[in-house]
Amino acid sequence: MVSTRLSASDSDRVLPSVLANAQKPHHPLVLIQNDLSQPFLPIFRHMIHSALNSSKKSTVILLSLNVHPLDYRLENTDALKILDWTVHVPGFGDDGVEWRDPRPELLNAIQQSPAGSLNVFVDSADTLVDDAGSVSELYKFLKKVLSLIQERPSPSRLVLPLSSSSQLLPLLLPSSFSQTLTHITLHSPALLASLSESYLTPPPPYSPPEKFWSLFIPTASRREGERLGMVERSWKEGVAEICIREKGARKGIVRVLEGWKYVNTGGGVVDCAWDELDAMKVVVDRLKGGPRSAGVTQSLSFNLNLTPAQQEARSMVPLPYAHEGEQSNTQAIVPGAGHIFYDPDSADDMDDEDPDEDLDI
Repeated sequence: MVSTRLSASDSDRVLPSVLANAQKPHHPLVLIQNDLSQPFLPIFRHMIHSALNSSKKSTVILLSLNVHPLDYRLENTDALKILDWTVHVPGFGDDGVEWRDPRPELLNAIQQSPAGSLNVFVDSADTLVDDAGSVSELYKFLKKVLSLIQERPSPSRLVLPLSSSSQLLPLLLPSSFSQTLTHITLHSPALLASLSESYLTPPPPYSPPEKFWSLFIPTASRREGERLGMVERSWKEGVAEICIREKGARKGIVRVLEGWKYVNTGGGVVDCAWDELDAMKVVVDRLKGGPRSAGVTQSLSFNLNLTPAQQEARSMVPLPYAHEGEQSNTQAIVPGAGHIFYDPDSADDMDDEDPDEDLDI
C-alpha cells in the first residue's frame, strides 16, 4: 500500500522531522539521492548541524571524501569526529600523504565512540565503492556499519548521499538491507514546471493526485528533471520527494513531495510547500488566474502580445476553409457516403468531347 500526498500543512510536513532526526518511529537509515541538477550538500549539511545542536546528546562522525570539512561550517566540539579523506586520493595525494582505505578508520571510530546515540555521515558512498573495488564488498561493509548503529539507542542513524546513477543504490533500497527506510530524492523545480506547462498536470490540488503521480514517477525515473534543471542549476531551492518505508508490510510506504530553500544562516535549509518555491511562482500565478508571464518573449525588443481590441478583431477573421458543409448543386450528399469535391483548374480540359473517340475500343 502506497499513501501519497503533496501539499501538506505546516504541521503535517515530513521534511522537518527528517532533517531534525525526530521521526516517529525512528529510522536508522537515510538515503539522499541527487543528480547533477540538484546538490545534496545543503540538505546533508543541515542534518549534521541538527545532530550537533540537538537537545539529545549524540556523537557525530563525518567521513569526508569529496567535500572539504571546512565547507560544512562546523564548530569544534567533543561530540564531533571528522575523518578527512579529501587528501587521500589514490595516485593524487599530496606530498607525504599516502592513500589509506577509509573503511577500517570508520569502523574504529564507531566502535570507539562514547556510549549513547550515534550519527554517522558519509558524504560519498559512491567514492567508497571505488575504494572498496567491489560493490558487493561495500554492501557488506555498510551492512556491518548499519548493524553497529542499530545497536545504539535512538536517534542513531546512518546518512548516505548517492547519485541517481549509483551502482549501490539498487542494493540499498530493498528491505533486505534495512526494513525501515527514509529515501529522499532531490528534484529540480524545473521538472514540476515542465509537467505543469507541457503536460497541463501541475501537482495537486490543481490536478488529481493519481494523474500527477502516474506522470511524475516515470518522468523522474527517466531523469528528465536533470536535463531540465541543468539549464538553471540552483543551490538555493529544490523539491524533495520523500519515501518512507515502515517496518511491516501493513504499514506500507508514504510518499510526499515538499520544497526546501537554502538559508545563509547556520548552514541549513528551511522547508516549504512546493508552491512557495520561487521557481514555481509563474506556474502558481497562472493556475490561480494571476498575470501571465511573458516567458521567452520578455527579452525581445518588440511586443508579440495582442491588445483586447486586436484579439477581438482576430476572432472576427473567417477561417479559410474551401467547403463549410454546403451541399453540392449537382448531387446530394448521402450521409455516411464518401464524396470528392474538385475545383477545376484553368488548364483543365472540361469539355464533353471524348478524347479517345478515334480509338476503336
